[in-house]
Amino acid sequence: MAKERNNMINRLKMLLKNLILICVCVPACLLSAWSSKSVAADKEITRLRATVLPYFGFAPLYIAEAEGFFADEGLAVEFVPLKGHAESLPALLRGEIDIETMFSVGLLNAISRGENIRAVAGRGTMAPNACPYSAFLVRPGKAAEISAMKAEDLRQLTFGVDPIWLDGFFLHQWLGKRGLSLQDVKTKYLPAPAARLEALRQGSLDAVFVSEPWITKALESNAGELWLPASEVAPDFPLNTIAFGPSMLSRTDDAGVRFLRAYLRAVARYAEGKTPRNIEILAKATKLDADLLHRMCWPVFPLDGNIDAESIVRFSVWAHQQGRADRPLASADEIWAPEFLEKARQK
Repeated sequence: MAKERNNMINRLKMLLKNLILICVCVPACLLSAWSSKSVAADKEITRLRATVLPYFGFAPLYIAEAEGFFADEGLAVEFVPLKGHAESLPALLRGEIDIETMFSVGLLNAISRGENIRAVAGRGTMAPNACPYSAFLVRPGKAAEISAMKAEDLRQLTFGVDPIWLDGFFLHQWLGKRGLSLQDVKTKYLPAPAARLEALRQGSLDAVFVSEPWITKALESNAGELWLPASEVAPDFPLNTIAFGPSMLSRTDDAGVRFLRAYLRAVARYAEGKTPRNIEILAKATKLDADLLHRMCWPVFPLDGNIDAESIVRFSVWAHQQGRADRPLASADEIWAPEFLEKARQK
C-alpha cells in the first residue's frame, strides 16, 4: 500500500514538473516566434521618401497616409517638406527622395538632358465646369468690363502673374485669342497670395492669379471678383504630377505600382467629398479651418490617375519660347510613363 502511494506521489511530481516546464517554455517559444515574425515583417516594409507640402493640392497623399493605404501595400512613406523645386529636384536626382510631387520647368529640363525621371500619375486637373480651384480675380465689378476690353485697352492693364510659370502660360492663352501675347501686357509678380490680393485692392494690379483657399477668402471679403477660371483657358491641364526619380525607376520590385495603388485608393476616398473624415484629415494636414474647407472649392483628382500629357508638351513649347525650357518636349513619351499606373489599376 505504501509502495503504491509512493509511486502515485512520484507520478504527480513528474506531472507537476512537466507542467512547469510547459508553462515556462511555451510562452518563450511563442515570444520567439512573434519576434521572428515581427523582424521578418519589418524587413518586408519598403521605405520611400516623397516631397509633400502642407497644401490642399496634396490631399490624396495625406489621406493615403492617414487611412493606412500605404501601410496596406507594405510601404512606409516619409513625407519630406522640401521648400520648392530648387531643393526637391536636386534631391530627386541624387536619390535622396524617390518621388517628386511638384511639376516644374526644371523637371522638363532634367528630362531633356537625359535624366531618368518620368511622370507616372496626375495630381489634380483643371477640370472644365468644376468649382474653380485656381482662377484669375479682378476688383469687384470689373470682370465683365475686362472681358469686353479691346486689345489696346488690355495693354494698359497690369496682371499679377509669374511670366515664366503656369499662370503666365494661362494668361498667354487667353490673350492669344485677342491677338496679344504675354509680352504685350504689363505683369508684376508677387509670390505671396495675400500680397497679390492687397495689391488688387489698392489698384496697383488689375488682375491676379490665386488658388484656394485664397479665392474663397477674397470673394467672401469682397476683395476680388472671379474673372477667369484656369479651366476655361487650359481645360484638363494637370494641376501637378507625381514623378518617379532614378531611385524608383531603377528598382526591380513593384514598389512604384504599390505606391500608386495606395494613391488611387486615396483618390477614390477623396472623391467622396467633404465627409467628416476627409475634413478631419485635411484640416490637420493643411492647418486650414474645417469650416473654410467646407466652403472652399476642392480640386478635381481623376479617379484613374491619368494626366493630359500632351498639354505638358504644349506648355514645354511655350516655356522654351520664354527662354525657360532647354527645348520643347518632342512627344508625351519623353515625360509620361503610364505603365506603373496601368498595373496599379489592375485588380
